[in-house]
Amino acid sequence: MATGDTGLSLPAELTPFSVVAFLHRIQRDHAPRFDETTRQKLQTQIREIEAAFFSGSRAASNAPNLESIARQWQQLVS
Repeated sequence: MATGDTGLSLPAELTPFSVVAFLHRIQRDHAPRFDETTRQKLQTQIREIEAAFFSGSRAASNAPNLESIARQWQQLVS
């Protein structure tokens, strides 16, 4: 899919697992240059996806939009 200047590609298939892995990669590779607020937002975003999809209490109506989240963070690091 799309890549930014960093060469960071969105996952080919946007699933809860792939998006969480994508966000962890951003956290690992790019978080040191983020301010504290942005680092906290990234961590919160990861927790929200994990809670929505992996907690056992599936609330599909409250599930985050994975594509929107992935694109937002990709643009931030591009």
